[in-house]
Amino acid sequence: MLKRLDRFRGMVPLLLRGAVGLVILAHAQHTVFSGMARQVDLVTRTLHLPWPGAYVAAYAELAGAVLLLLGLFTRWAGLTLAVLLGVAIARVHWAYG
Repeated sequence: MLKRLDRFRGMVPLLLRGAVGLVILAHAQHTVFSGMARQVDLVTRTLHLPWPGAYVAAYAELAGAVLLLLGLFTRWAGLTLAVLLGVAIARVHWAYG
């Protein structure tokens, strides 16, 4: 059975990149196109960062998701997204479970 599944080995990274890219893209486009005021408020109050940090984080998330979906600079995009979302989880979402 494992020999039959071995032929799909090359597709697994593509499927994972696509799934992660789509989920993050959905979140990022909502933040950039309709929730930027909330993002700025959250970053300035919760993280105590200046307001340009909110824009940098939102557009970095959007760019990272697009790069993942296109398969370009995937390691750098993945690292950037891991840092951004790690901070978001640790500083914002952890309190809500």
